[in-house]
Amino acid sequence: MSNDATVTAADIARLAGVGRAAVSNWRRRHDDFPLPVGGTATSPTFSLGQIELWLRDQGKLADPPMRERVWQTLRQVAAGDVELSEVMSFAGAFLLALHADPDRLRDLADAPDDRAGAELADAVRAHTDLLPDPFDAPAHVPLARALTGLADELGTADAFEFLRTRYLEHHSRRVYITPEPVVRLMLDFCTEPPGTVLDPACGTGAFLTVAQDVYKDVRALLGQEIDETTARMTAVQLALRGAPAEVRPGDSLRDDAFAGRDADLVVTNPPFNDRNWGYEELTGDPRWEYGLPPRMESELAWLQHGLAHAAPGGLVVVLIPPAVANRRSGRRIRAELLRRGALRAVVGLPAGAVPNMAVAVSVWVLRRPAPGDQPADDVLMADMSGEPDTYHKVAVDAWRRYLDGRPQRGAATVVRIIDLLDDEVDLNPARHLPQRAAPAAGGGFARGAIASRPPPPNCPGPSPRCRS
Repeated sequence: MSNDATVTAADIARLAGVGRAAVSNWRRRHDDFPLPVGGTATSPTFSLGQIELWLRDQGKLADPPMRERVWQTLRQVAAGDVELSEVMSFAGAFLLALHADPDRLRDLADAPDDRAGAELADAVRAHTDLLPDPFDAPAHVPLARALTGLADELGTADAFEFLRTRYLEHHSRRVYITPEPVVRLMLDFCTEPPGTVLDPACGTGAFLTVAQDVYKDVRALLGQEIDETTARMTAVQLALRGAPAEVRPGDSLRDDAFAGRDADLVVTNPPFNDRNWGYEELTGDPRWEYGLPPRMESELAWLQHGLAHAAPGGLVVVLIPPAVANRRSGRRIRAELLRRGALRAVVGLPAGAVPNMAVAVSVWVLRRPAPGDQPADDVLMADMSGEPDTYHKVAVDAWRRYLDGRPQRGAATVVRIIDLLDDEVDLNPARHLPQRAAPAAGGGFARGAIASRPPPPNCPGPSPRCRS
């Protein structure tokens, strides 16, 4: 087997059982430490074979735990013409087959090389279509054996989650993971368990994975992801968890994999500021019920894509950059969302809630009107900028107070829709929350009154929540 795979400083530290600082010290102090073969000045990569030889000569090569041996075996298989993504696809397919037919796959892993190589592809394809064709089965036999040992130690689902996490670490610039606290907050806006959940930009499957935990009786988890490798890994991970999931690769806006299917909850963190979302091809698309999204406003396309897939009365919860709330180009669509009662809440998150974002993002909560509904006459505005540690609790409390018609507290207010329909249609929550008044006598500050939401007058429609 080739040892031309490359490793990072973090990989070297794991191989030697030391911290990354020790690897930095070795590079400075030892003239014979292998030179980088790739990467960048700040994040170099090294030849795995050269590193293993150097560590062994120095007596520093630790006996790595099973998971590290498996990961390095996977990297070695990918050292030649095979892409790491393809090897990850094999790992997922093999673990799915092992989960479904443990006796046959374990027997095959223990078989001689010639038999294992001859039968491996057919054994895996009996349970999944993830293997490419053609497929070099003999080259993957050592990895199949290593994966079997890892599954014995961790279980198939946790074994693949370890490999997937390590793969994502090596491709951190290609894949963005929504933080779990934000995922759970967005799911908590759904006050009744949904039967079907859709994430049209599902990435690594954070929303679908947590949804399986939160909604115990969910019948279907639907996801689409534009990156084919990421879509495959998400599908494998959900399948190994026993989730009722269907994950498809492709561009949801240009090639909707779930056209014609409704969901009780659509929840997603779509790409921001995407100028190539398909404006020219999709000008006459029937999803633009609230208006054609401007070329520079891909987020308004995703909002309407979600509404088009929501069942009547279903919720759409989307992570949105703050500029969408007041860009002049999108004001007509924002106004139409308000007039027709589709937009129910805008919740500004505190800075840092979503790492690597230069601005504090917002959560927009929309509801697809059901036939016979009377449009809502108000919308919830909440600003969590002053609640960095408790924003989840405060935001969910504000939403439930809004649904129940109870008075709001300091971080939230209810605004009449008619008061938002001006030339700007500005939906930034901070603009509509009461500000500190001028200094009162004695030097103190008086805080403005907080608006409360009156009970809805004779509204025959259901409350803005997920359908069960």
